[in-house]
Amino acid sequence: MTVSDLNGPTLAERISAAQLDKLTLEVAQLHDDVRGSRVAKRITAVTPLLTVIIGVGGFLFGIYQFQSQQRDFQTRALAEQRRADETDKREQQLRIQAQIRTDAEALLRFFIEGDQTISSAAFRLEAMKSSLVFADAAKSSDSRSHYLNENVLTACIVKSVVDDSDLARWRDVAFVRLLLTSWPMYRDYLKTHQASTEYITDQYVDAAKTLASRAPQALAGIRDDAANNAYMYTGGKVGLNEHDVSYFDDLVFGLKEHLKLIANDNERNRQIDRFGSVINNKKLARGLLTFRP
Repeated sequence: MTVSDLNGPTLAERISAAQLDKLTLEVAQLHDDVRGSRVAKRITAVTPLLTVIIGVGGFLFGIYQFQSQQRDFQTRALAEQRRADETDKREQQLRIQAQIRTDAEALLRFFIEGDQTISSAAFRLEAMKSSLVFADAAKSSDSRSHYLNENVLTACIVKSVVDDSDLARWRDVAFVRLLLTSWPMYRDYLKTHQASTEYITDQYVDAAKTLASRAPQALAGIRDDAANNAYMYTGGKVGLNEHDVSYFDDLVFGLKEHLKLIANDNERNRQIDRFGSVINNKKLARGLLTFRP
């Protein structure tokens, strides 16, 4: 036995140290087991809650996904409905425009086609007014400005009166009277187109001159019976028939209404004096046609 052996730990000490190390490891293992058991217990305790949360989350996500799909479907359905509505409106607008065009073309041929009656023209005019109301209601979001509207139609009607009418014919005078009473835009248009207004007024005076050439004594002897809203033919009606008497009434009405649309006082007075001269009855002209603007 060496000296180092005598100075080192004895067998019993080594055994004790080994047992201590073993005990230390066992205690550490026990601590680990305890901690692991606590974590496991905690996990076990919260597992049902986590399951519920995940289940509820999945359910809510399913609801969200369903609602999202429903919104997408409704959005597509609304877009398709709007496109269908726009298509329907365009088709309806085209049908109405076709009807307006048909009525307008017939009215614009009134002065050159003698087979149209005033009553048929009045019917077409009212139908066209109704169609314009429907056209405005059926107007789609992409309606084009070239569609026939009241302004375009009025310009065409006035041009027809200026270019095609012959106010020496009773039916033409009667048609213009219809425009004055049933188509308000006719007056509005002439207020802003004075050259046309003055030209039409000239044609009325020329028509009165033609009538006076057939019955000068009758027209020169007319007196206004304002109390009875009638004319007195003091010189008789030589050269006039009942049709001519009605024609003269329409002639005076149309002339006066067009004079109201002339902005220039001098031009208006000139036409009044000219009318009085051609019928050789200035007193009647002043009495019938003078008014306060």
